[in-house]
Parts: sequence; C-alpha cells; structure tokens
Amino acid sequence: MALPNTVETPRGLELQAKLKAAGAADQSLKDWPMPTKDDYVVIGGIVVLFSYVEFNLRRLAEAFDHAGLLPHPWMGRAMDLDIGQVERAVQAAPVWSGPADVEALKTLAELRRVRNLVAHFAVRRFPSDEAFLFVTKNAKDYEHEFGAKPAPGVAMTAVVEREQVVNALGHIQYIQNWLAQVVPEFEKRLFPAPNPLG
Repeated sequence: MALPNTVETPRGLELQAKLKAAGAADQSLKDWPMPTKDDYVVIGGIVVLFSYVEFNLRRLAEAFDHAGLLPHPWMGRAMDLDIGQVERAVQAAPVWSGPADVEALKTLAELRRVRNLVAHFAVRRFPSDEAFLFVTKNAKDYEHEFGAKPAPGVAMTAVVEREQVVNALGHIQYIQNWLAQVVPEFEKRLFPAPNPLG
C-alpha cells in the first residue's frame, strides 16, 4: 500500500520528538485523546470522497475503453485493472483539453497515499497539539517503508498536522467535484444512445 512520502519539517520533527519523549516516559498511547467529532468528519470525508473518486475513475476508464481511447497496455482491459492502473490509463488517454486536467489526475496518486494512511492506520490525537498520530502493525507496510521486517512489539507510526489532513480533504473534494462534472459528459459522448425500442 502506498503511503505518504516522509517530509521532514521543523514542525514534524518537533512532533516526532514529542512522540519519542512520550515513549521514553512510558506513557501509554491508549491514554492519548481519541479524534474529536470534527476529526472524524475530516478523516471520514477523505475515505468517502475517495470512494467516489475511484468510482468515477472506473467509469471514465470504461467509457474510454469502449470508445477505443485507452492507450496500450490498458486497451481492452478497463474492467480488469487495479485502481493504480486505472489512474494511469485515464491520465494517458488522449482526451484531456489542457494541463490542468492532467495535473488534477496526477495529484490523485499523492492524495491516495493520504487516503491509505487515514483509512488503514489507527489514529490518536496528540495530547496538546493540533496533530494526529497514526499507528499500524502492518508488517508489509513496515518492510516496504524501512526495508526490513519489524521487530516484535514494534509498530509503524506517522505524525501529521491536522491542517495537512484538512487541506488534503479540500483537494480531494475539488477533484471529486470536477470528476462528477466531466464523467457524465464523457459517458454521454462516448456511449451510444440507448435504443428506445430495447
């Protein structure tokens, strides 16, 4: 599963130091606050909106494939592609009117990493910061990120400022709204009109 790239910022390093200090002081993460109702709206919003994004990308791939617009190696295979392949195939279709369209589609790969994080990791709030701690025991993700299997008792963590998650939601919402407009237009152009006689 693709996860967000690690970007070391002064604020991120400060949060990592707080996390490390909490571990050294033997403070249990179970005592850290759960997300607030507003946090659940943001995190859940990312998961729900990305489900619509994927649904609409698959609709596009199907329409492009039907019209012979999916390039090789995806041509004729729209129904069998995983979502990463769908993203690349839709991006590569020679139908986009400008760089803004292609850029919006390219942004989805990075946003999917955020969706994977919020959808598959357990989450707690930092006790005194507007930030989240995401935790997983997925050994495959750990090995993918660090090149080795985790030692027993080790979990993989990610710290993210709440504002970053809110910003990701805004980007996903923008792209979903754009897809909700363009997908029906492509379907109308590329699928034959239904025969009223059946």
